[in-house]
Amino acid sequence: MSILEGMEKALFSFLNFLSDKIVTIKFSLVTEQSFSIVRIESEKGVKSLSSS
Repeated sequence: MSILEGMEKALFSFLNFLSDKIVTIKFSLVTEQSFSIVRIESEKGVKSLSSS
C-alpha cells in the first residue's frame, strides 16, 4: 500500500511538473506569435507611411 501511495505521489508530482512546463512552453509560443504579429503590423504601417 505505501509503495503504491509513493508511486502515486511521484506520478502526480511528475504530471504537475509536466503541466507547468507545457504551460510555460505554450505561453512563450503565444508571446512569440503576438510579438511577430505586432512586428508585421508595424512594418505594414511603416510601409504605408513611406509610400504616401
